[in-house]
Amino acid sequence: MNDDFQQYLSLCQRIFDRMEREGSWPWLEPDSTLDENLLDSDPNQ
Repeated sequence: MNDDFQQYLSLCQRIFDRMEREGSWPWLEPDSTLDENLLDSDPNQ
């Protein structure tokens, strides 16, 4: 595998591990539930 690509994958893995360990997922706010963050895609509203 290309060395640059391997370094990129290693960086991604470290970021994922940190976010999993800290519970710091950027798309979820700490005091909300997943259902509150979903958008309704029904065009008839």
